[in-house]
Amino acid sequence: MTSDFAFKSGGRYHFKGFGEWVLKVKANLVMVEHFIGDEIGISEVLKLEEEDYSALIEEIGNLNKLTSSVRAGQPDEALYEFVFNKDGIIREVGIWANDASKDLNIQRFIEIFKEIVEMYLKKQCVI
Repeated sequence: MTSDFAFKSGGRYHFKGFGEWVLKVKANLVMVEHFIGDEIGISEVLKLEEEDYSALIEEIGNLNKLTSSVRAGQPDEALYEFVFNKDGIIREVGIWANDASKDLNIQRFIEIFKEIVEMYLKKQCVI
């Protein structure tokens, strides 16, 4: 059984300039990218410590039942994109940031992601 996962924070072109963070997980490798506009500032493949990798995978597992937002977005609101690929069956979910802020599973996932960026890449991660 193969399971892959991807997350995009949206906001690549946001006027505040924090950019878009991207996380891709395939097998036991983790890739982190950071874009501001069309420029890529970070593109790193990380080999996480087992404890960090397990915590990340656990939080990703808690996102399995996410469903997309059904409303239109607000001006300047980021769309969080989640892609789940299990055995070649791809499921994409888009959730507006304000909806995501009310979901504890998404918030825990984002906190783990930010901790990984800050610990392994020594960069501040604003999502």
